[in-house]
Amino acid sequence: MRVLSEAETRELLTVEAAFRVVEAAYREYGLFGTVLANPSAAVMFVPADPPAIFINKMAMLPGQGVAGMRFGMQFGSYYCLVSEARTGKAIGLVDETWSYRRRVGATAAVSAKYLAPKRVKRIGLIGAGQLNEEVYLMMPHAFPGAEFRVSSRTLDGARDFARRLGTNRRPPLIPVATAEEAARDADIVVTITLAQAPMIRPGMLKAGALMLSMGGVAEITFECLPEFGTVVVDDLDYALLRGDFAAWVNAGLMTREQVVERIDANIGEVVAGRKPGRRSAGERVLGVIQGMAHCDVACAKYCLEEAARRGLGTVVESIAQSAGRDPAKGAKSAAFVTAGLRRSRGI
Repeated sequence: MRVLSEAETRELLTVEAAFRVVEAAYREYGLFGTVLANPSAAVMFVPADPPAIFINKMAMLPGQGVAGMRFGMQFGSYYCLVSEARTGKAIGLVDETWSYRRRVGATAAVSAKYLAPKRVKRIGLIGAGQLNEEVYLMMPHAFPGAEFRVSSRTLDGARDFARRLGTNRRPPLIPVATAEEAARDADIVVTITLAQAPMIRPGMLKAGALMLSMGGVAEITFECLPEFGTVVVDDLDYALLRGDFAAWVNAGLMTREQVVERIDANIGEVVAGRKPGRRSAGERVLGVIQGMAHCDVACAKYCLEEAARRGLGTVVESIAQSAGRDPAKGAKSAAFVTAGLRRSRGI
């Protein structure tokens, strides 16, 4: 089993590679239909101050013969374990603390490629955290001529974002004071925030705009919903657990059945060409795209394959492999593991 560090994933998962891998993973989702575990996420709250939230997601890539598990702590470290789908043999373990952020950026860029209007001149970013950093770095791969505006809770936060990322070699990045300014005249608006109240209100989005709601909190007021012609999600179950749809259902503004009825397609169906992403150039499109674990597995698999090709990472041998070369060492390792299992089971 190969183990990759965060530094190694930064070297391996380029903008171009991440876009290509996520696009292929979404296409596979559209073709196979089922790529996630049921339920798609398990959440564990560990008592602390503040409480620690651990999240575990499992997914598979049926066309590629692998399955995986993404696990870690919210606002902490994440890891992705990739295994052979038929045997369960571990292929590798990837530190996903950074590559997860790049996957989020690729998720936004791929979704926008299929849902946005044909001509994209301006992109509004609402939220100036690490995830929107990757959105800014990934979007030019799909829309090389667009300019960006970014807003945060404070204008200073938006200015700091622009200072960190804005260079002469990158698209124009203009900090603005409010979400309304970021969304004004934007062809694509991306929200990834921890806002305590929705910031997208009726009338803020121009005709033809794509709204990508990617955060885990309510970012759009319910009154905006009639403004959208086409509505697309990635993972419906997760959308009903966190984010706008979850907030609307929990507030009694609509039922789960009404949410399902309102959705026109999932992003996999759109990428695979099975359903349209938009019906006209002038309609507003809502994409509740919060990320799917099979894209994380796909990125981890790519990194592991590329690492093997370049000779990167640390290879960890199994007990069986060790025993094949050194019987005494293998027996000692097996005895150690067996003793540990007995102790944990009280036998």
